[in-house]
Amino acid sequence: PERYDISSFINDIVTMIQMPIGSKPIDFIIEDSPYLPHELKGDITRVKQIAINLLTNAVKFTNDGHVRLVITHEKTPDPKKIKLKMGIHDTGIGIKKEDIPILFDNFSQLDTKKNRNVEGTGLGLAITKNLVELMDGNISIKSTYGQGSSFEVEILQELVDEKQVITLDNNETRFVGIWFDNEVKSSSLAEKLAAMGVRSEIIKNDCEFGKYSHLFLEHHRYDNLNPDDAPNTRFIVFTKNYMQNSSVPKNVNIMHMPLTSLV
Repeated sequence: PERYDISSFINDIVTMIQMPIGSKPIDFIIEDSPYLPHELKGDITRVKQIAINLLTNAVKFTNDGHVRLVITHEKTPDPKKIKLKMGIHDTGIGIKKEDIPILFDNFSQLDTKKNRNVEGTGLGLAITKNLVELMDGNISIKSTYGQGSSFEVEILQELVDEKQVITLDNNETRFVGIWFDNEVKSSSLAEKLAAMGVRSEIIKNDCEFGKYSHLFLEHHRYDNLNPDDAPNTRFIVFTKNYMQNSSVPKNVNIMHMPLTSLV
């Protein structure tokens, strides 16, 4: 076991999943609790492999919509340990009810008709289940055929530094506008902000942007705005492509998707 920073773990996951996603027209959404402890101790290599295996599997079977990673924690009777919880949810093809009991077996492929164009079906799940059990953890699944799947993982980790990973000052002065196309992404950010005591508003139409202290938006919306018209608003622009911050006004920050609480 080794000590690790939870924010570094999340950043590593974001980096590692970009290649499997590639050019697929899906959104990768991270819902990381702002109350996560700052530092843990455990087999970080296995924890990463579990997360990446499940995320890669979700990406393979999702052709539109989104893949969502939820990271939270739960206290245990032992004050020196916490239960790290990861949920991987997708809007993919789903799994038939009769196939779920054998899902984690070392099989070649389920539902060959729908999975005809997907390589490596199944083996990653068997490996993942073994890794979780080696760490005395639990893994479960819920799925609706044709709609998507949800995997839940719980793993005990040692608590090194319980200071929460995200802290904000002057929350009462912040009023955040959220202007994303994806409703799940918008709601996810609004919930994170509410958990940190920050007021926010999901924008559905054009409005007076100068009333916000911060405005989160996607790059295609930024193209039609003039940040100089709202000099007291901080524009946080998200893009899937690399862009230089130096070429934008001082009140604009360019961020790479996906959005995490670490922003």
